[in-house]
Amino acid sequence: GGGGGPFPCCVFDPNTTSWFASWTRLDRQTTQEQWRKRRDADPFLVTSFAAGSLGWITTVPGVTCLAACLGSAHRSVAGVMPAAIKAAAILSLVEFTSQIGAAQTSAWISDWPALAVKETHPDSAAEGAVQALEISYLLTTSQTLWLYSADRLLLASTLLAAAFATFTSSSHVKTMASTRHAALGVFLSVLCVIGFVFDVLRFVSWAVAGIGLAVMNLLIEMIFLPIWLLWLPRGVRRI
Repeated sequence: GGGGGPFPCCVFDPNTTSWFASWTRLDRQTTQEQWRKRRDADPFLVTSFAAGSLGWITTVPGVTCLAACLGSAHRSVAGVMPAAIKAAAILSLVEFTSQIGAAQTSAWISDWPALAVKETHPDSAAEGAVQALEISYLLTTSQTLWLYSADRLLLASTLLAAAFATFTSSSHVKTMASTRHAALGVFLSVLCVIGFVFDVLRFVSWAVAGIGLAVMNLLIEMIFLPIWLLWLPRGVRRI
């Protein structure tokens, strides 16, 4: 999910560091350094977004199959599952293409003379250009902050719908489908909501958001979601 882009996240409270203070004062050297870091990080960000998009897309068939097994044709709650996961996949593709555009623009802007000047007078045009550029960039990229964080909510909706459909199915289906798998989905959906909260609260505290996002990404994308997905085919075959 969203959790990246132009916003710096520090492990320690950045409000007590000279870097954060100089960045919020729009210090020219700090801003130039920030743009250099953005440019250097762009290839890694684009690669991570591409992998994320691929992951969302490959998840769609399994979830759609599970929804069909749980009666998506005549149960609205089961029908939520494929709709939500497809929406998340589409959103991830939009985020990926947007990141490519941002990376290209960052690389281009980084070569502008105003960002290459080493020393400027406080009242010079280059000084004001750098400050205006930073503000404009942050405002523009912040417009999609909540939108690109919504994939976690869509995943949570998918998992909750799957769990509810499992727990409320007939006794035969409930026996075939794993209620423990459904319970794992409920737990994972809670983590997704917490991850969304950390994602959108980064402006309240960089430190809390940075640590929280790192932990949530580890728990969701590296541990529990892979377990849920690997467990999924076994339950579908039994149903």
